[in-house]
This record gives sequence, structure tokens and C-alpha cells, in this order.
Amino acid sequence: MAKLGRYSADRKKIATITKGQAIEVSDCGTIFILNPSAASTLTLPKIADAGPGWWCKFVFHQKNNNANDITMNTAGSDSLVIVSNTISGTVSAGGSGSLGIVTNGSMKFDVSEGSQGDQLEIFTDGSTAWYGNAILSGSGFITNS
Repeated sequence: MAKLGRYSADRKKIATITKGQAIEVSDCGTIFILNPSAASTLTLPKIADAGPGWWCKFVFHQKNNNANDITMNTAGSDSLVIVSNTISGTVSAGGSGSLGIVTNGSMKFDVSEGSQGDQLEIFTDGSTAWYGNAILSGSGFITNS
């Protein structure tokens, strides 16, 4: 009889983010719950270190009117490409409705605009860029910073 465990039970790795941190290569497959207690900065690992298929998901915990926004940076000159797949909102970037490509850049989770359950899943091809899909309840939660 085979052993049963996290792998066979499809248990998810869950971590809560309350302050800034570097997202590590070992965090692949983690669902991060965003619940900042202060303005924070997250930094993704370098694409070359993460390798093809590396992914994680960020899920917003609840609206916070204290302006505890979270900025997400890419490492070095890595690019971040976010595609907005929304339920009833858009990803905001100067009114264009899509973040497009952010080179050497960053994006921001505007916690005063988010709703519980808003989420962003990102993954990499291991050589070119970070890609992502957002499921949002309204506009303005994810913005270019």
C-alpha cells in the first residue's frame, strides 16, 4: 500500500504575508495570503534561478483602509507580464486595462481597492519573463507602481 501524504492528498502550501519579504525559489507552489500590517515590498526570485514552471499565487485577505499597500518587484532586469482575466474588473495601468510588460519594474497591490479573494497567480518560463493571471472583483487592486 502506498504512503499517503501532502503529495497524494493535494494539500496546498499556504503562507501569510504580513510584511515585506523575498519570495524564495523554495516557495514554488505556495499560495500566499496577503494580509499586510504595514506597507510592504515583495521581491520575486530571479527567473534563471526559479526555472521553468515555477509558480505561486497571491490571494488578498481583506480590505484594509490603512494604505498598507504591497509592492512586488522583479529581480534584476527580469520582466513581469500580467494578463487580466477578471470576473468583473480590470488590471489598471494608466487606464489601458492591462499591465502589459513591466521591465525592471514593479507592480502594486492597492489594498484599499481589493476585495477578499482577489488573486494573482504567476509563473515563469524559466528564461524570458514572469507571467500572470489575475482574478479580480473590481478595478484598481493591481496597478503599475
